[in-house]
Amino acid sequence: EGGRFEVYVQPFPALGRKYQVSVTGGQYPVWSRDGRELYFISPEGRLLAVTVRNSVSGLEFDTPKPLFDHKLSALGTAFNYAVAKDGRFLIPMPQNTEASPLTLVLNWPAALKK
Repeated sequence: EGGRFEVYVQPFPALGRKYQVSVTGGQYPVWSRDGRELYFISPEGRLLAVTVRNSVSGLEFDTPKPLFDHKLSALGTAFNYAVAKDGRFLIPMPQNTEASPLTLVLNWPAALKK
């Protein structure tokens, strides 16, 4: 609606009030298992959490807060993450393709005697 990706919450299947959750953009929302938090990725690649509460006037959302200091990397064209049943975040990390040097020490017991 505003020219950038934002995160909204709206009742389904009945249409009702639409709540904008993200403040400065967001994508890939995932609900916590208990429905009290909503997670999404900011435009900078940070995983944000928003606390959600029911009130007399409808839903209330706190200000989004980053969960981690580091930014996530997109895998392909999307950010992939999931929330496990125990609340841990499952995030695939790009693998380091650089080979680490390997040192092979032969007859190392003799070197210990010196």
